[in-house]
Amino acid sequence: MLQFFKTTYKEFEKYLKRVQKGADEEDIHQLRVALKKLKTILHIVDPENKILKSSERKLIRRLFKLAGIIREAQVNIALVQHIDDKPIEMYCSFLAEQITYGAKALQRFTSDKKTTDFFSRNTVKKISKKTKHFTKSKQLDAFRIKVYRRIERYIHYTGDKILHEVRKEIKHLLFITKFDPKANNNKGLLDSLADTLGTWHDQAVLLYSLESFSVKDPRIFRHLESIKYWNRIRAVQMRAEVKSFLGGI
Repeated sequence: MLQFFKTTYKEFEKYLKRVQKGADEEDIHQLRVALKKLKTILHIVDPENKILKSSERKLIRRLFKLAGIIREAQVNIALVQHIDDKPIEMYCSFLAEQITYGAKALQRFTSDKKTTDFFSRNTVKKISKKTKHFTKSKQLDAFRIKVYRRIERYIHYTGDKILHEVRKEIKHLLFITKFDPKANNNKGLLDSLADTLGTWHDQAVLLYSLESFSVKDPRIFRHLESIKYWNRIRAVQMRAEVKSFLGGI
């Protein structure tokens, strides 16, 4: 697990430097992935949230949010740019402006910051020590059980918004397949679930964005019903797949 942490931390350093220069789509995506992996590590080795300082948490949340605004706009453009429709063209132009604004905000925020502002040398030492002396079977089993229980609890809630939380938990399980043999046994199923949840998530984010834009151009409403319909179908399918996954554990 120590090696996984070292590799992930280097990825964070690498992509932080890259986004300081511009809003490349893949760099922003990889920066967010690295942050998610680091969060998973902290969930396992520091369940009581004692390692990160409050100032570090604040900076990490801000970085993740700014990168997320750009990433969502980039994904939304990719999902609708094939549609030959004037309101959609206007919507894509609106998103392009968001990306430009978001990139400037991200660069302003990160321009004077180093990796150690987000994870101080002392914090990195503490995480390294925890991962080095990591009691694999005991702590991983406890973490995995907690994740399964949260998913089981979430999946019984009504409303599709809870699926966002299920997706986060599936991501946790996918990340630990790198060093957890038991989780790795289910990697094929987890990959499939992550893909299905990812498709639903992207469409749900797009739907929310289109609904917000409809205030500017009501003609956008004609595209909403189809997206809503298919995402309701996906939500039902996902709940069934997640329940099947839990039943097979």
